[in-house]
Amino acid sequence: TTLQGQLRVDRGELQGAKFTVAVPENWNGHLLLLAHGGQRESAPLNSDFAMNSPTYQHLLADGWMIASTSYRRNGDIVVEAVEDIDVLRQHIVETYGPPQRTLVQGSSMGGTIVTLIAETRSEDYDGVLALGAALEVRDAQQPHQWTYKPRIPLLFVSNQTEVEGPRDYVHKAAKAPSVPVFWYVARDGHVNLREIEQETALRALDHYVETGQIQGDKDATIVPDLVSS
Repeated sequence: TTLQGQLRVDRGELQGAKFTVAVPENWNGHLLLLAHGGQRESAPLNSDFAMNSPTYQHLLADGWMIASTSYRRNGDIVVEAVEDIDVLRQHIVETYGPPQRTLVQGSSMGGTIVTLIAETRSEDYDGVLALGAALEVRDAQQPHQWTYKPRIPLLFVSNQTEVEGPRDYVHKAAKAPSVPVFWYVARDGHVNLREIEQETALRALDHYVETGQIQGDKDATIVPDLVSS
């Protein structure tokens, strides 16, 4: 455990996966779990995340707890990554008490992982945010199949060059128990999103979970304020 100002950071290992939990002084019951993208198989397991990013600083200041797992191994991992997130969530329940609301955010391969959570886990999670979801990723050891039936709110956000996969998923999931929503950012790249675009999407998902309301198929681009030179 380390203390950064009024923030407590707990680190450890659960069933072979490293974890990091940032605990604000006054936890408001909101939990954000992070599902990272693919890592080189040869890289060391790492659960760190950019705690100093504006988005996470804002959430922590608001009283959110934020946690991340390394998963038990690197490379293409989806089904077991969901299990590792489950284990981390259970550890948080046992250590700090049950969250009032649990959101999961994943980028790239992590977007695939959180989409599988939306399809298979409606008891313990309230909503998922898939950023630049690489929905074609499969774990050769434990391949999964999409049902296109998410059971909790699912928001996709992708760059304009990568709209095909998420749009196709949303189209096929039109009759799902919880119909997913797609937002696009008018910028090329892969998870090439500004901090404010990510935070806006996350807060929109949180609002969606609370009220059942969200705008669909939205241009989520936020242009920087240009400063005169």
